Amino acid sequence: MIFKPKLTVTRFAQLSPGDLFIYNEGAGGCAAIKTAHPQDRDQPMAFSLGPTFSDKSNEPKIIGDPGGAVVSFGNDYVIRLPISPLEWGPSDKAPGDTYMVTNGDNVFFRFLSGRSEIFIDIAAGKICDGIPNGILASTKFWEIGREDGEAFQMIVKGTQ
Repeated sequence: MIFKPKLTVTRFAQLSPGDLFIYNEGAGGCAAIKTAHPQDRDQPMAFSLGPTFSDKSNEPKIIGDPGGAVVSFGNDYVIRLPISPLEWGPSDKAPGDTYMVTNGDNVFFRFLSGRSEIFIDIAAGKICDGIPNGILASTKFWEIGREDGEAFQMIVKGTQ
């Protein structure tokens, strides 16, 4: 039997930094990327992307182990960035918005946590110590999904 997409059901502790996974969050599922912070002894954390949040904040956030089983896509996912000039520009730093920022070589999440601006290197699964190097461009119009050779299947996305 073949089923698509390829995925693994596992525990959070078994994931690697940068892995995309889905966990149960209150009334529904929530997508997240496993991360770690170098200043916190690389303590495993996750960047929760939504679409559901248990604390009713409706904002992405850094969380600890979500507990229970997770559905993992590993690092086998695609980040789609926009091609429209209207969807790129300066970050207005609105609470609740999650931006993808790129310097042309790497892609980062950028979001506000209180008054702090947080950057996460998606491929490395690491919280950055400050603003990434280089000239940065940002967008809040992004999608993360899978391509199975036939079509793009969206898992989570930024602002509509």
